[in-house]
Amino acid sequence: MTGPEKIYRQLASGNVTTLTTLSADLHLAILNVDGCIDHVRYAASVPTWDSPDASTRFNMKAWAANAAAQVGLVRLNRAKLGVDRATADYEWMELQATRIIEWWRDHKDSYVSPLFFLLARIDVMTKLEEVATTYGGLLDSARDFFTTDGFTDEQLAWLENGLARSLRFDLDDPTSIGPAIPDTLATGDDDGMMIPQGLGYDPVTGNLVQTSYDSGGDGRDDDRATLSLIDPDTGEVIRSVDLGAPDGGAAPSHAGGVSVHDGQVYVSSSGNPGRLYQYSMADILASAPGDPVAVQGEPQEVAAGAYSTIDRGILYVGTFSEKDTGKLYTYEKDPDTGKWVPTGDGPYDAPPRTQGIAVTDGHIFFSTSFKRGFDSELIAVDRATGLEVGSERLPNMAEGLVLLPEGIVTTYESGSSKYSHRPPNTPPQDMWGSMNMTLTPYSELGLTSGVVEVEPTTLTEAASSFREAEAGIDRTKTEIDRLTLPARALGGVPQAATFATALVGHLDTTADWLDESRVTADLTAQGLVQSALDYEKTDDGVAGDVQNLLRFLGTLG
Repeated sequence: MTGPEKIYRQLASGNVTTLTTLSADLHLAILNVDGCIDHVRYAASVPTWDSPDASTRFNMKAWAANAAAQVGLVRLNRAKLGVDRATADYEWMELQATRIIEWWRDHKDSYVSPLFFLLARIDVMTKLEEVATTYGGLLDSARDFFTTDGFTDEQLAWLENGLARSLRFDLDDPTSIGPAIPDTLATGDDDGMMIPQGLGYDPVTGNLVQTSYDSGGDGRDDDRATLSLIDPDTGEVIRSVDLGAPDGGAAPSHAGGVSVHDGQVYVSSSGNPGRLYQYSMADILASAPGDPVAVQGEPQEVAAGAYSTIDRGILYVGTFSEKDTGKLYTYEKDPDTGKWVPTGDGPYDAPPRTQGIAVTDGHIFFSTSFKRGFDSELIAVDRATGLEVGSERLPNMAEGLVLLPEGIVTTYESGSSKYSHRPPNTPPQDMWGSMNMTLTPYSELGLTSGVVEVEPTTLTEAASSFREAEAGIDRTKTEIDRLTLPARALGGVPQAATFATALVGHLDTTADWLDESRVTADLTAQGLVQSALDYEKTDDGVAGDVQNLLRFLGTLG
């Protein structure tokens, strides 16, 4: 016969230690794959090359293998986020169920009337069942972190072409690959239509901070914004949370800029007027993946909010203009009220089509972009003179940027599902969905401060490092094959088995993809090289002997 105690025992039969151990194992796998990515080194054009063609062949192979490993890292990262979310949900469920059963244990012997005893017993059982139902729904939501619908043919063509363009761009230009961009279709998140916007930096943890907003497609709520914390060294998404709204108000509808200052996260949102939302970094770090984070007080009205940054206590917010110069406004914090107030300086001009901004003591950096068919640009301006001192081409649809010691990191919105459909009269080669951020050396903008010089890599050195990466991938694949999750670790609800089965399937597929050097279910690294060559052939008419290259890459894929 079912009773409160039996229901409770079923619900609380899980094992948090099993879940946290699995999360730790996934974290280790992420670090291992990241280490393999670090070993995939491109060889510079130095005299030790036998020919330029040999350099191109090796570098294309290395880039494609890097892209495949990056996809594996993203898949492992999403599995970990799902497990962490499920762990938090289980702990919540166990706490609620324990409170209910302890109340029952304390009160059941106090009932004299059999009828009142029966009614109380039914009420307790109903409450436990309600907790179980809520928990089951939470597990289904957690499963969304690693359950995907796959790409349509159109989306696959979009992604393949974008990767091919990125391959050529990264090998031809001085930029290098940065972390994978979270919350996009291109990196495996097809649950929403999130569009990356702002990019900031937390000086305490060293994490990148990216904001995204919901495009509102397919009847979705467009008043939703998310924030992700990203380890710039490993690419791991540390946290991914929803940004909360004030009572009776809306969350940041655009989330165009984000900055971290004195433990607080400031998110700007464009509108008339613009608004500045404040969140606690401590709250974000304490949240489970997917949790909403409460806004601190009412959003503050500001002169603009399309993009923003904070440098040495000064808040910069700016407007976007397609053809004319935008406007850049400055604020400082009033120590008495805690509000941001105008400095009295400016406004200053910003380049047309500005999407992101970063500031140092000597320079202001702008990222500019407009639509899918146009290149983006990174512009450095001297603060003293207001004159442009350097610029560098970037992939299209650039958004926020931050300054790291190694260079300038830029994120992109082109990987969003909103931009995966080709508009009428748009050439296929104009479709460029970026999977990764880019890192641009300061030297490419004519600047030397903060530049980390890298010695050229020879073919022999790069090949040796590449073999180490391949061996590391093999070891990681073996470790992933061993990972499993017994459904009983999640407690006695039907959704536990569904979650566990989906997770194990996701991990099995990830291990296979790493082994086969896959970028998607339909595209291997070798196929990506083929796509890049086909793109080059149609774009420039200068593709080499494809068959010879494929024979050279015969062991890949």
